[in-house]
Amino acid sequence: MSGLRFLKSLAVLLAAFAAGGALAYGAWRFEGRLKDIPPAPAGGLVDGKFACISYAPYRDGQSPFDVDFVVPRAQIEEDLTILAEHTACVRTYSTDQGLAEVVPIAARHGLKVLLGAWVGVDLKKNEQEVASVIALANGYPDTVAAVIVGNEVLLRRDLTADNLHAYIRRVKEAVTVPVTYADVWEFWLRNKQIADDVDFVTVHMLPYWEDQPIAVPGALRHVGEVLLKVQASFPGKKLFVGEIGWPSLGRMRQDARPSPSDQTRFLREFVAVSQTLGVGYNFIEAYDQKWKRQSEGTVGGHWGLYDSQRHPKVELSGPVSDDPKWRRNWLIGVGIGILVLGIGVVGRGPGTPSTRWLLAAGLLAAVTGSILQAHLVYLAETARGLVDWIGGAAGFSFSLLAAVLGTRSLADRARGHKIALPVAMADVLDAASLRRLVLTRGFLAGAIEALVLTFGLATALAILTDGRYRDFPSTVYLTPAIAFIALRIATGSRRADDPTSGILAIGLAVTALLTIVNETFRNTQAIGWVATALLLSAPWVIDAARSAQARARAKVARPNTRPTEAGPAL
Repeated sequence: MSGLRFLKSLAVLLAAFAAGGALAYGAWRFEGRLKDIPPAPAGGLVDGKFACISYAPYRDGQSPFDVDFVVPRAQIEEDLTILAEHTACVRTYSTDQGLAEVVPIAARHGLKVLLGAWVGVDLKKNEQEVASVIALANGYPDTVAAVIVGNEVLLRRDLTADNLHAYIRRVKEAVTVPVTYADVWEFWLRNKQIADDVDFVTVHMLPYWEDQPIAVPGALRHVGEVLLKVQASFPGKKLFVGEIGWPSLGRMRQDARPSPSDQTRFLREFVAVSQTLGVGYNFIEAYDQKWKRQSEGTVGGHWGLYDSQRHPKVELSGPVSDDPKWRRNWLIGVGIGILVLGIGVVGRGPGTPSTRWLLAAGLLAAVTGSILQAHLVYLAETARGLVDWIGGAAGFSFSLLAAVLGTRSLADRARGHKIALPVAMADVLDAASLRRLVLTRGFLAGAIEALVLTFGLATALAILTDGRYRDFPSTVYLTPAIAFIALRIATGSRRADDPTSGILAIGLAVTALLTIVNETFRNTQAIGWVATALLLSAPWVIDAARSAQARARAKVARPNTRPTEAGPAL
């Protein structure tokens, strides 16, 4: 009989795990599905390629803030060889750090160059940049399509309009190619006098970063309307869009969603907009730049038409997947789920198996396995350095342990075994003082819950108060949230009152809910984060509800000890 009971239990577990794996498969496949996006119209292309792309050469571990770094010539050669297949022109922003070599290398590849002179607060460097672009423009007049003197100088308030005017006039008088200045469109409208100094007006438009971000379809309409407005403001001046693009990864801003499909759709459809309006354009940017993640978060490093490894992300035509590696991610999630299930049920005595609890254990292991893989993907996408990787590894370990504890508790309940409740946070802190440290399962569960709640509240506060460049870490906290709900349900009883955890849970729930005020209900990532935070708070809510229920029952059951008119007291 014990053998049959074991086989029945195993069959139930595997069936539940298979069902959970199927659900995960559907979720991964939905995320990775191919999306049909119309190709870029030939009329907006140059020789069948994008008109121009911003080129920053910095690879992983390199940064323009490293003043001693000089880009190897061979690296520029390799980059421009790749770009020559995708664009007719590259835009640079400086001639410093070896970037002056872009012009002669581009000439050999048949690429035009929008040559940038970086001017700002460093007057000595300004002189070097001006002299350098004059020499290059005069030395390669067939390659340098135009010189851009200054990039968003007025936006950054590095120079006044009069100072900028002087630099532009100096370059314009010394070269034969067209000269322009580049800034966001609002600052052109505030400083219209600059148009008198330039051969054409170069505006920047990044709808994702605007004060009122808009999703791709609306963003393209917005771009068209603004360009018409700018054209009307500068009659007789040719208009050029010096920076426009869309990120492929990072946090949503309201309903503006960074993704490979949104990036591809935006760039392809903007080609049509530029064709309709008769304006030239330069996409930002050629390659993903990891150094930008330090100041702009995950999204800052994912504006490239190629990733940092030089693999293409945006093509002129063809369907696009937001997760082309979804099958691999699903399989890894299944593997993690098998690990969770194995550790969770191994060593459990025969008992009398309960089908519904075994089903719950198998389902939990499968679902948390896929969420844990999503956690790893999130970590790989957002970690910026060693500290992030160490913290991320610790967080993943806590989530994995939580999944194992939840699965083990459900398996114990299936066999009628006693389940250890998570100890209260006060007891965890007392034990951690080494006066009476006892590494029981209840202590481990309580410690993980205390840590997750504490860091969850800190994360929610950071997102609420300073969230512009912060991602929504839903996958980081979702596994412990689900696992601890399962643990509470499996116990069927409440633990001792835990006011500290209660305060943290309430703070987390309230803080997360307030996030919607900033992000609006159009931000599905924010909604997912709020839902995760509420789930993470739920175990304490379950405890509080059980505590209130127990007090109510005790009050009803308490005998009458006071005399009444109806008779003596008992």
